[in-house]
Amino acid sequence: MPYLRFWLLSASLFLTACSNINQQSPPESASGTHHSLDSPEQRARLEQLAKQTNWRLRGKIGLRSPQKNGSGFIDWQQKNDQFRLQVSGPLGQGSTTITGNKQALQVQGANEQSAQDPNLQAERALGWPLPQQEMPYWVRGLAAPDTPHQAKWSDGLLQQLEQNGWHIEYQRYSRHRTPLPEKIKLRRDDIQITLVVKRWQ
Repeated sequence: MPYLRFWLLSASLFLTACSNINQQSPPESASGTHHSLDSPEQRARLEQLAKQTNWRLRGKIGLRSPQKNGSGFIDWQQKNDQFRLQVSGPLGQGSTTITGNKQALQVQGANEQSAQDPNLQAERALGWPLPQQEMPYWVRGLAAPDTPHQAKWSDGLLQQLEQNGWHIEYQRYSRHRTPLPEKIKLRRDDIQITLVVKRWQ
């Protein structure tokens, strides 16, 4: 009988421990994928930025690649899914203006070339790759929706992002009530783009 009681008590303790383990939530991945948000403040920031679909940024943009190096000025205006992007200076080869949405683009400038793929059309117009479908999200410190990505956060702000073959680093944020990126570096293979935002509206 003592042996039977000991066995029953041990089995009961074992089953209780297993039950407690199964009820625990799995730890979050250290890679910081898009499924994990580390604070209520971060969730609130993402929700607020996602609602801001009308905005404008002005600043400088620089490019480093084996084929081309240079800098210029950038003026990006976004109204819902419509945008107007103007790049001027040596990097824009004078002045290049791109207007449109995710489906179609119109180009005015030195290299007015058409293509079925909007990203390819923007690249041909500017002479360097511009992921214009993702950029409206990236420049605000957001990952583009519905696309796999990996992200690293600190104090509720996006610090690094891997998405669609691009690596994005957020090196400085503004001191607005809702901080917005002021210096971003984007890299893909041997291409590096640096965006310095001088003014947000």
